[in-house]
Amino acid sequence: MREAFKHTVSMEMMQAANGRLPANTESLIEAAHRSNEIAVLLPFYMYCFDARGWQEYTLFAEDSLPAVLNHAAYIALGAPALHADKKLKRYFYGAAAITPLPEDRQTAEDMKTWACRIFRQYQLLRQRTRPGDLRPSVRDRHANAWVAKTWKREASNGYYGREKYE
Repeated sequence: MREAFKHTVSMEMMQAANGRLPANTESLIEAAHRSNEIAVLLPFYMYCFDARGWQEYTLFAEDSLPAVLNHAAYIALGAPALHADKKLKRYFYGAAAITPLPEDRQTAEDMKTWACRIFRQYQLLRQRTRPGDLRPSVRDRHANAWVAKTWKREASNGYYGREKYE
């Protein structure tokens, strides 16, 4: 996970919690019940800072909010227009797969609204993250130097791949 994204998520959570972050997961869930801003940030915050603990908590919790948030995050991040991080999508796919949705779904909003809010929140987090941190990791930093070396070899030997043996 990129450090700038983690920093952005933590700053947004601090702002949503008025500068006072709860100490444990149960307190975060209680704060999420009181504030929809915290609830929408909660899946990203827990993914960045306690991914394993979040999955275990949602698996054994009797509260329906974590399971609903996991499923909504999976739906929202699966949208093709979002271009979400593959690790993030894989994480919420696993979290949604291990936690069944409760029948009552006693949350403040329905699934569609949660998915839309999480979609918008992820867009906002990506916009607030430094643009240089979002470039693909598979990109070669020295690609221009490699192309220049290949071009010189191609020009000096007649065609690409031909080696001169003297």
